[in-house]
Amino acid sequence: MPPIYKLDDYDSCLQKPSDVFCLLHFTLVSDEPSELLQIIEEYSEFKQSHFNHTKLRYGVCVTKNCQRYIYNKTSVSDETLEGCLNQSFWEEYQLRTKIEHYSCSSLSDNDVEIDFADIITGFIVLVLILLNVCGSLYDIYDTNKNEGMLACFLLSFSIKRNWKMLTSTKRPLDPRLQRLKSLNGLRCILAYGVIVTHCIIPYLVAAENVHDYELLYSDIWKHMLFNSSLMMQTFIVISGFFMAYKIEISFKNQQLNWSMVPKGIIIRYLRLTPAYAFIILLTATWFKFLGPAPLWEVTGKIMISDCRRRWWLNLIYMNNYVYDSQCLLHSWYLAVDMQMLCLGLVLCVLLKTYRLKRKILTSLFLIGITMAAVHTYIRDLYPIMIIWPSEGSLYFKTDPTFNEIYKMGHANFASYIIGISLGYFVYKWQSKEINIKKYSNYRYIHWIVGPLIIASIMSGAVFYRQAEKEPLYLRVIYASLAKPTMAILSAILIAGMIFKLESVYRIFFESNIWLIPSKLTYSVYLVHYMYVIIYINQQTSLIYFTMFNSIVLSVCITLVSLVTAVPLFLFVEAPFTELTKNLVKKPRKNVMIIKAHNDNENHISTL
Repeated sequence: MPPIYKLDDYDSCLQKPSDVFCLLHFTLVSDEPSELLQIIEEYSEFKQSHFNHTKLRYGVCVTKNCQRYIYNKTSVSDETLEGCLNQSFWEEYQLRTKIEHYSCSSLSDNDVEIDFADIITGFIVLVLILLNVCGSLYDIYDTNKNEGMLACFLLSFSIKRNWKMLTSTKRPLDPRLQRLKSLNGLRCILAYGVIVTHCIIPYLVAAENVHDYELLYSDIWKHMLFNSSLMMQTFIVISGFFMAYKIEISFKNQQLNWSMVPKGIIIRYLRLTPAYAFIILLTATWFKFLGPAPLWEVTGKIMISDCRRRWWLNLIYMNNYVYDSQCLLHSWYLAVDMQMLCLGLVLCVLLKTYRLKRKILTSLFLIGITMAAVHTYIRDLYPIMIIWPSEGSLYFKTDPTFNEIYKMGHANFASYIIGISLGYFVYKWQSKEINIKKYSNYRYIHWIVGPLIIASIMSGAVFYRQAEKEPLYLRVIYASLAKPTMAILSAILIAGMIFKLESVYRIFFESNIWLIPSKLTYSVYLVHYMYVIIYINQQTSLIYFTMFNSIVLSVCITLVSLVTAVPLFLFVEAPFTELTKNLVKKPRKNVMIIKAHNDNENHISTL
């Protein structure tokens, strides 16, 4: 079969102003019955584990390889490109091609114009740097440290203070919060898991040996990677847990009224959005200076275009309800988290008022399960996100399961309810000061949670079979149970570690090595995907896939993301976190407890 991807040497191609390099997307066709084309089409039908080998993408130096058909950039057209391709494809495979679309570049495209948005971005970066410099100088030289509004504002931007906050290993004063230390390690491991999963994308977009990649789907253990998207339910459980748990602690002896709902939403928005908006701004403007490149059209250009066009959807946290959102593809989770917070705050006020926690939470959990099942049934979807090779190469832009059920808020509602329930459960047991030693025999059950989580993830392998699509009833059942099961197992794991039921998982996740990285997880989550795209964009040849190369890539992306996360935390995230605290601590101290993703004071966060 013809290779799916092919890249001519980009740098050697563009030597003169008249040289042209084109990225071609085309389909294999035949004017007469072709046994080879029939074999290719039959092989491509198993799209769960096979690329579509009838749709190819070639980077062609048309100046050198298509001289008979194309003389300069203005003469490039579907017909001339097809003529060039048909010559080689007919000679080798007795097949012809049909161009779907293409993009061409020359040396003149290297001259990227600076527009008004780029200047605004530079101004914002300069202001942030000046604020941090002024805040740091004020912190160093002002010995009075008065608590006026201006002083609090400047001290929020003190690099010295924020660095101390980042590197502090001080334990929380509240012994109940000390019990949450294991969540530091859990979040770090989950964040690395996200990066490992996203490091599949370069091979979906530009693998040299696509058949070796396809063979991974026949290895049952590799489905730990393909189905690892289920682990995002653990993040959602942690988010719901923190909100309910902290509200219970803060309002133990006080009335939680409805005014707390808009206040809590505003506080969370102010804590999350500055760093998020800054990354969106850089993506929409300065990211373009990394191009052009051979794969620019299918990497940076897509993301930049969507960020410029629909950035506002990200800033109101509704981008997960847009079908083909490509602006920071991974930011769907932030939208889900914000949407669940809004619903969760309303729910917590209701539960504080009517005290029918068990019945209401059970009903909402069943509603969450039903919503996922009904959506899967009506739209005839797969129950979990399938990492189709062909869909992955398009960043899941047209994948209905990813766009309609995986990333939408209502599809993750049941897991959030599990998190809220966990928060109430932990608070209640801590308040009663239950002697956990009486339940020590349950540690054996807790030990099997890890294997059960692995089994739950690997169970998704059934939907990668080279067979007909599974019956709808089976997909509906799996859709209603997969995410809630993962959420329940995660809740059991977390509860066991909080109450020190055993020492196998807990010792690992409570290690002090996770303390500082856990404070950077939000910033790492924001920036890591950009590095994945940058890695693809900078390739001038196809990427050879091996599991070793994939692991090395994930480690490198993690390290460079951690390094980048430090200045993002010091210059943007931490200052605005402190500003938010200063805005709310005087009017009402307890409002501070409704936190965003990074609670540096207590060394805990939801991401």
